[in-house]
Amino acid sequence: MEIKIEEASSEHVQSIKKLLHETWIDTYSDILSSSAIESTTSSWHAYTDLQEQVKDPNTIFLIAQKTDDTILGMLSGRLTENRTFHLDRLYVRPEFQRLGIGTKLLNYTISSIVEIDEIQLQVGEQNQKGVNFWKKKGFEVADKNQIVLDQIKLNMLQMKRKL
Repeated sequence: MEIKIEEASSEHVQSIKKLLHETWIDTYSDILSSSAIESTTSSWHAYTDLQEQVKDPNTIFLIAQKTDDTILGMLSGRLTENRTFHLDRLYVRPEFQRLGIGTKLLNYTISSIVEIDEIQLQVGEQNQKGVNFWKKKGFEVADKNQIVLDQIKLNMLQMKRKL
């Protein structure tokens, strides 16, 4: 399967929002209630917020597409002054996971940002699929904290990788 990676645009936002919702259901349905997933994806992935992020020159927002323009994955984050890239999101549609799409998005980001010394991210400890992915990519746990979603405590791992 041929995959192209490009910067996201406003026209992609509705498909990105759908992708985020699908992956959250797949990832967190065993951990969170459906109402918690709905409220979180509605607030964290609000259409207007995604529109602003896609247009923000300080945000790197990429999509991975098949040649027919179907969006299979996305990545977003910000580069700080101290040459650290804060990876906010890396999601791949559940039916296309484990095909190298997430790795392609990550590698594209690393190779296209020349002034990057470290990548930092946060992943739910209960998201074993995600934790395993990041460990395979050379990330290490740097810290832990908790967030509360719909009265459910989630343990979050702060992970980083020096480049």
